[in-house]
Amino acid sequence: MKQFTLSGKEYFDELPQPALLVQEHRLCYFNRAAERAFWPAKLEEDGALPLALRQEADGAMTLRGRSWICQKRALPDGTLYVLHQAVEDGEAYEVLLERLSGRSTGQLQQFSQSLHHLESTLVETERLRVEPMLAQLRQVYARMLRTDQNISYFCQLAPGQADENFPLQVLDVAGLCREAMRQCDYLLETAGLTLVYEQQVSSMMVRGNEKLLLHLLYNLFSNSAKSYHRKPGVITLRVEQVEKNAMIVVEDAGEGIPSALLNRSFDLEMDASGLQPFCLGLPLGRKIANYHGGGLFLLNKEPGIRAVLSLPTLQAQFQRKQPAGRAERLASLRVAQDTFQPALVGLSDVVPAEVFTEWAAD
Repeated sequence: MKQFTLSGKEYFDELPQPALLVQEHRLCYFNRAAERAFWPAKLEEDGALPLALRQEADGAMTLRGRSWICQKRALPDGTLYVLHQAVEDGEAYEVLLERLSGRSTGQLQQFSQSLHHLESTLVETERLRVEPMLAQLRQVYARMLRTDQNISYFCQLAPGQADENFPLQVLDVAGLCREAMRQCDYLLETAGLTLVYEQQVSSMMVRGNEKLLLHLLYNLFSNSAKSYHRKPGVITLRVEQVEKNAMIVVEDAGEGIPSALLNRSFDLEMDASGLQPFCLGLPLGRKIANYHGGGLFLLNKEPGIRAVLSLPTLQAQFQRKQPAGRAERLASLRVAQDTFQPALVGLSDVVPAEVFTEWAAD
């Protein structure tokens, strides 16, 4: 069995996951793990693709009655297939999310480049006429960017990566909430909503990552805003201290969630194809809270919902409730970047398109 190299390094020969390289629909490389996985089917160099590999559907395949998730990467030597056994639904879900994130980032970059090119080539008279349409396109792009961020953050919080991607620092969580208030009150006002800030204490120090915690607050604000269904309403952001824990509360008087569904709000949504990644806000929020050694809970307050984020202060014992999971990754993920303000991306589902006209003028 031959080896192949990539960038001068021996590649995948000792990898525990099955790996296969395909060129022009012919199998030109496979490792020992692939031989074991596909047995009793015999793999041959320069041979036909195994039936299971030919029938794989968007990353899912079955070998000897067991489910696998298939990652594909285009390489100079051909197309590389690496298989991960889907032992648990959550693990399979993360692999599929990772693949989706890698695809969407490139698409977002193309969208952004096309939009910027369009804006730069319009003369002033044309721009005034089509500005409402441009604002709608910017909003669509911001919503896509928000989804990409949710997916990418979810994957980057995997065990073995989170500490490197999101280092924790000592920060004032009350000050962070005031900053979130400053960023979001005007944006929510454009949607007919009032953001009210209340604080029991003016300062509470925790170990946290500012980017993650702000992202979580944006998602909670967006959920509360949606509960009013484009009608006027009030969203309250409150900071409290309960013993050695900082409690950040976001509550509304909107439609709420039926009690029967409340406990399922943090479940990863899965449809018949095994992937529906567009409602990740609450599962991601709980993952962020757990990474910080805290928790995220939802309570019915009739009317409305109260979301409670609990974080240990510096005086509390720091202990994470992060489950074990896959630590390896084929490629590092990154969130697509653009010049939108983070709060504008976070609230892009609820603010009117006119806000993106104002953003362009700033």
